[in-house]
Amino acid sequence: MKIVDVAISQIGTAEPIGDDKYIKYYNNLTGSSFGTTVSWCAMFVTYCARHAGVPTTVIPNFASCTTGRTWFKINGVWHSPKGFNPQAGDIIMFDWDRSGNCDHVGIVEKVVGGNVYTIEGNTKGGRFVDGVRRKVYYKGYKCIAGYARPKYGNSVPTVKGDVCQVELPVLKKSSTGEAVKTLQRLLTTKGFYCDTDGSFGANTESRLKAFQRAVGLTADGSCGTATWTALLTKTDPKVASGTSNEAAVKSRFGLADETIKYLKQYKYGEDLLRKLATKG
Repeated sequence: MKIVDVAISQIGTAEPIGDDKYIKYYNNLTGSSFGTTVSWCAMFVTYCARHAGVPTTVIPNFASCTTGRTWFKINGVWHSPKGFNPQAGDIIMFDWDRSGNCDHVGIVEKVVGGNVYTIEGNTKGGRFVDGVRRKVYYKGYKCIAGYARPKYGNSVPTVKGDVCQVELPVLKKSSTGEAVKTLQRLLTTKGFYCDTDGSFGANTESRLKAFQRAVGLTADGSCGTATWTALLTKTDPKVASGTSNEAAVKSRFGLADETIKYLKQYKYGEDLLRKLATKG
């Protein structure tokens, strides 16, 4: 399968500078402005899909694992790991802390017996350096969040910039349920932290309005078609710069400016801030 072949061709690419090509490619492809310290496993999958000629109607451009999973769910290709038999070309996602969010993503290379062999970007290898590596997991591994089985055989060619149109409910203050949880997770991945409790209260309304202002929408606190589309397809420049990550961490954990400054001195400080800010 071509997407697997592309992934294999990238094995060995590693930080500190090898991974930059995936981040730069994603920025050029989508008009985003991610820095070179951002986690890039989802960007690697995007890179492989585009270089394999897979259209965005089959695998979207995505930089967030949770956003990617939401897209796969909406398009009916997401599968729970229980009782599912993965195969080459499937997209595998992981939830390391089993919080309900997706933390990492890779491509299934093959399945042999009870083991799933994958190719992943932004994963540890020799000397603990993040890079593109082969990995293997037992099919029953509890941190596997699920799989997407893209409809490769039903591909419809698309052009750069196409937006996937889907039907989602209009949400507003007092709404509840799984759709609200999806909204809250998407807001969090954009840098506007929300508790993922499935209840559309004042906090969610405030964060939604802030996101709407950031992307140039009317800040009415109602999540309709335009806002859903922006959440699923746009990258807020503030998130890429790291500014909103710092603000979210300070707000959520009550950290002082000096503490934030101290964290940023370390090699993976920016990545830690991003993970703290977006953790659901």
